[in-house]
Amino acid sequence: MTNWNLENFDSIYASLAESAYTTRPDSFAMSDLKADRKKRLEDGESVRFDFSQDVKKDGQVTQGGQHFDSTDPNNDGIVYLQPDQKGLLEDKESGYNAYYLSENETINQDTHQTYFVVRGSDGMGVDTLNDWINNDARFALTDDYIPQAKLANKAMKAKIAELEEKVPKAKMNVTGHSLGTIVSAQAVANLSYDELDSCRSLL
Repeated sequence: MTNWNLENFDSIYASLAESAYTTRPDSFAMSDLKADRKKRLEDGESVRFDFSQDVKKDGQVTQGGQHFDSTDPNNDGIVYLQPDQKGLLEDKESGYNAYYLSENETINQDTHQTYFVVRGSDGMGVDTLNDWINNDARFALTDDYIPQAKLANKAMKAKIAELEEKVPKAKMNVTGHSLGTIVSAQAVANLSYDELDSCRSLL
């Protein structure tokens, strides 16, 4: 996913994983957001993304999705990127980036699904060495519990605790691509049994 885009947004999980990267058709990255969307997040408000709509970027059209989630017929492809008010979703030193979204503008009693999305490795460069050396290579060579996974685990625990307090029936879905998959899997593996009960899927 670091070198090409999806043809369509049919899979909500693949679409979210793609959007975690910079310069993608519907990117969540602050550097890619328009000024009004950035301001909403900075002001503690959510930002709406609609994956049922076509998106054109750099001459390529990504078709809007249909039938996003076979296990959730109510999923219409509309999600809301939640602000990172506690600073749990980014760590520049380790290269960690994640995003938290929900099916509602705010997480409330009407919320059933939330999504924790971990960005994978960006292209190789001086500013992404932490991705490749301290995380990708470290996992491949040593099978260590990598730095980004520890940060993701801390954030997941906080989001699960928030759900338990606000809306216990809601579930958190976890997704990512490439390094994002490794980070997600290690972070989820280090949740407690009770915390795992709040996770619906890892994709």
